[in-house]
Amino acid sequence: MKKISVVFALVMSACFAGAAVSATMSFNPGQTPLGSNITDNSGSTISAQFGFGDDLGLNFAHDYNFTSSDATSIFFAQVNQLPADGINFTSILFDSVGMSFNSLTNIWSGNGTSTLTHNIQLMGSSILEGSQYSLTANASEGAPNPVPIPAAIWLFGSALAGLMGVTKRKPIGKVLTT
Repeated sequence: MKKISVVFALVMSACFAGAAVSATMSFNPGQTPLGSNITDNSGSTISAQFGFGDDLGLNFAHDYNFTSSDATSIFFAQVNQLPADGINFTSILFDSVGMSFNSLTNIWSGNGTSTLTHNIQLMGSSILEGSQYSLTANASEGAPNPVPIPAAIWLFGSALAGLMGVTKRKPIGKVLTT
């Protein structure tokens, strides 16, 4: 019976075990566009801003390079532009994959690859005075946590274990006196 309860306890603890690891990221020194304002450069979220001022029609190609501490994390980035139509982006790539544009929120978003080094490349031109964009990259947990087993399974398992314990007992006979 002890073996069964030890195995049962190990199975339960294995089902609830899960590492919640999130990568820490940082921009590589000297590998961001000149004039960028790095607002957060460590942790699971990093961000930067770039303002064009009165440079109308300025063509730009900006590269943001950053590293992470965990290649198994899922990386997500988004680019916001202010005002919404102040910049004409011709290409936005995250780890050489194009980012998608949501016309309702005016936000570009995309997922990165599972590596330690990452690159976000922005190309386009400023078309309104005072235009700016902000860039945010996030790292989330690598492997998703296992799906929890419903309570009914645990109750059924404990009932089975109890029945197995009852059936293994030796019957105690009553002494009949005549």
